[in-house]
Order: sequence, then C-alpha cells, then structure tokens
Amino acid sequence: MSTFDADGNKNQETFEEYRERLLVRPAPVFFVDFPTVRNTQEAALICHDFSTVIGAGPRVEDCNWGHPNHKVWTFEDGEYPDGPSLMQVYEMLMFGVPADDVLVYCDSGTSGSTALAWAISIVRQAKPKKALEVLIQVQPMEGNKKRLFLPNEVLIIHMDYLLDRQDTFEIFLEHEAKDPEIRRLNGS
Repeated sequence: MSTFDADGNKNQETFEEYRERLLVRPAPVFFVDFPTVRNTQEAALICHDFSTVIGAGPRVEDCNWGHPNHKVWTFEDGEYPDGPSLMQVYEMLMFGVPADDVLVYCDSGTSGSTALAWAISIVRQAKPKKALEVLIQVQPMEGNKKRLFLPNEVLIIHMDYLLDRQDTFEIFLEHEAKDPEIRRLNGS
C-alpha cells in the first residue's frame, strides 16, 4: 500500500499497518459508543471486524462482502431533493442504533456515512456538538490532513424531523461555516 507524505514522497506501508490504522475506533464518551466511519474501499477491508455494517448511499452491487449483518441503502448524495428519503433515514437508524459496534461507510467516507454516524450517536444520547467533535477528531487521515467531514444535509434534516429536534442542522451549519475546506468547496 503506498501513501504520500506532505512533500509528495512515497511511503511504503504494509497491508497489516494500513489495516490496523483503519481499525482505530472512536472512544466512548459518556458511555456513548460512536460508530466508525470509513469509505467504501476501507470498509471492504475491515467490515468483518464489526458486528454491524451500514452502507449509506453506495450502490449495492459494489458492496457484496459476505458480512452476515450488512445492509446498504442507496441514494444520491446531494442537496435536497436528492439524498436519502425520510423512510431510509428511519430504517438506517433502526438498524444501526441498537448494534454494539457499527461500521458506517459511503463512497468517500465524508458525507452519507458521517451524517449517519452523527445521527446514530445522537440517538444514543450523545450531545450533538460533542458527537460532532469526536467524529471529526477520529476521521482518517488523507495525506497530511484529516478527511473532510461534510455530513449529508438531507440526512441531518430528516434526523432532526424524526427526533423532533431543531438544533442539529444549526450545529451542522456552524461546523460548515468554520471549516475553510468546506467553505472553499461551497465557493464562499
């Protein structure tokens, strides 16, 4: 497995080193067990180390890994009206919340998976701001920086509706406004 440092120099990493790095899981905060977030390629390598695996957005045919407790919900990862349906968000939460250790993934590991992991954490009684901080902190590295944490806003809106909350989307907007990479991507 090849990785690159900040200067563009190629580093060699064994498959086992890479796999161990992918298995780093968020630590429980106030007894909330946070889901692990990865992209599709990473999830394929480590899915059998988790009791429950959830695909949030990818195509089902890309995710046939033989895991006994693995479900995939396919949706476009975009702004409203794209994104998951209200029923899909409800089903994903009902599948993921009761599980002991959950791996959540989407194609890039930045949007559908981050939103679902955040939603599961909140349903498990984590404070939304604290859960957001923890999940951002444990995002994998890509090169010399953390992977972007840009939750799917449609999923967050549906989660707010299902939980009768109004604050999570506002917290998401605050996060979005603070992150220079997200602002750059949004053209602001």
